[in-house]
Amino acid sequence: MNIIDKNLLLTPIQKSLLEQSTSKPFRLGDFVSLDNILTKLNVDVHIESGKPTRSVDDYYDKAREYWRKEYEKLLEMHRRNPENEYIREKWQKAERKLGRSRCERKAHLLMRLLGLYDSEQNAIILYPEAMADADASKIEEYLVSTFAHEVMHAYFNRPGHEKYPYALLVEEPLAEFGMLLYLHETHSKYYDWAHDNVSGKNCCYGYGAIIMDQYLGGDSTLKRYLEEYKIPIGEYQMLDFSNGRIDIPKEGDFVDVADQPFVVEWTPVYSIPPTYFWDEATKTLGLDGDWRGMHVLSDCIHILLRYHLSNDIEHLYIGKDYICDSSCRDFDIPTMVSPKHKELTSINGILVRKEDYKDIESFGEGYFKLKRDDKWGILDSKLKPITPFKYDKIKDFDENGLCKVKIGKLMGLVNKQGVEQVPVEYEDIELLYDEENHQNDTRYYKAVLNKKWGIIDSNNNPITQFKYDDIIWWFDENGLCKVKIGELMGLVNKQGVEQVPVEYEDIELLYDEENHQNDTRYYKAVLNKKWGIIDSYNNKITQIKYDESMYCRREFDESGLCEVKIGKSYGLVNKQGVEQIPVVYEKNIIRKRITYVTSKGEVTRRECEYGVKLNGEEFTIDKFGKRIKE
Repeated sequence: MNIIDKNLLLTPIQKSLLEQSTSKPFRLGDFVSLDNILTKLNVDVHIESGKPTRSVDDYYDKAREYWRKEYEKLLEMHRRNPENEYIREKWQKAERKLGRSRCERKAHLLMRLLGLYDSEQNAIILYPEAMADADASKIEEYLVSTFAHEVMHAYFNRPGHEKYPYALLVEEPLAEFGMLLYLHETHSKYYDWAHDNVSGKNCCYGYGAIIMDQYLGGDSTLKRYLEEYKIPIGEYQMLDFSNGRIDIPKEGDFVDVADQPFVVEWTPVYSIPPTYFWDEATKTLGLDGDWRGMHVLSDCIHILLRYHLSNDIEHLYIGKDYICDSSCRDFDIPTMVSPKHKELTSINGILVRKEDYKDIESFGEGYFKLKRDDKWGILDSKLKPITPFKYDKIKDFDENGLCKVKIGKLMGLVNKQGVEQVPVEYEDIELLYDEENHQNDTRYYKAVLNKKWGIIDSNNNPITQFKYDDIIWWFDENGLCKVKIGELMGLVNKQGVEQVPVEYEDIELLYDEENHQNDTRYYKAVLNKKWGIIDSYNNKITQIKYDESMYCRREFDESGLCEVKIGKSYGLVNKQGVEQIPVVYEKNIIRKRITYVTSKGEVTRRECEYGVKLNGEEFTIDKFGKRIKE
């Protein structure tokens, strides 16, 4: 988990609390912990100052209008069919939801905003000052529960699900349920407090506690629903609550046309099936049901155009139960098909029978993989094969335009012209990311040959020998990659040279807050269970003599100092290896303030002041160890 706390708003204990929370085992879908969710989805956690106010814009006005129309439509249907229990039940549910949409807005706005998930930045933002303002004695409870709630939103926005509409009145109670589920399954001491806190919310958030109680009462379907969410439901859908129980909206038909996604609502043709829908924004006509026999497709479309739709159709959508004579399948407009249709599908807007393409899969950028005679091949956007059907597995194209293919137990890389740019001769192959490659020049891969790892480029040129037991990192900001032989580690550069020999028990990059020019890079290196600092050319900056501590900062701060520990004593060392703050203090050294040194109105450098403890007394020192009067 990457916590970005530029203003040092969290204490070391609070930061450690967050880090410990993320690592606790908690299974959700394919993920095994909150940290696993954040890491795989590349979500950063930002700690920011302030006490922001909550806003819902015009969401509730739109929700109220939506449910008013639903209520009036169903009421009219009920008047025409007063004996129909199904219609009566739907009308009464719509009436209850219309009432709730009118009263929940105020309660929602009165809630404090303690954190949020920003989908555009793919980042969680926490506001500890707002938490302290809510109740300073419960800041740890707020910190953990708010963080877990926002991780749920990041999970909901995972690839493949982010396209579905954000249904506030469903997603927020689900996020509260997910948070409570996490606290309960990790045996958190904050669970009872959090449950009471959620129960006391007088808007949709409060339903999260009811869902949790229902789950503990034996309704296992609720966790499966949480794991599958987001699913295609309307933006203004709400939970059904009656007789003390929650009923959750079912998945509907979701259509994404020209990056304008919507969940469709079908309307009967005449007063009987088949059904249709029309989306004016994307000029999309949807057809479902049985269009054979008396329902001649061309006649029905003519009627729809004349009485219901505008004069042009730019897209056609075929619903899951669509049935038609074979002559009706030849459309001259781009066609989409419900993924639940049993017989038909569309490929690049062309309607085809699944039987003819039963094992075809899209893997982006207009390319498809198709299985024939139990072997896979690649098709272009016009369904023309560009490779033979000879592969056992084909993965997606990576950012270098190569896809991993497998024959038997061996792997290689194929480009978009169907050429095996890296022959199928390796036991494994994976893209190595490159932190300093901003121009997307040469790409590197780690590959296995004879059970040993090595590095090659995208044209199969060997960069290193195949002699390593593992290649642990990608290339970092300094162009170095961590490699391992046996239990020892080193750093290799892009020319295949071991710039730091394989002789250390561990190596970690030390971040440098004042290194803006990306000059000398520093690493923490471990030898004989002691650690010290080296540079990227293996020059020893300090002796290898320090003890590890989970609280020791893994960085040089704004004053160019890094925390070190010997036994139970702490100090700070500079980039020349000098213990600028002696290793004598009794607890972790805390950065309390950062001062800005200016010249001609511009900041030239930043310097830190530190909180320390010595002989039981706590006080503040500057970067040279001089005591500062409070």
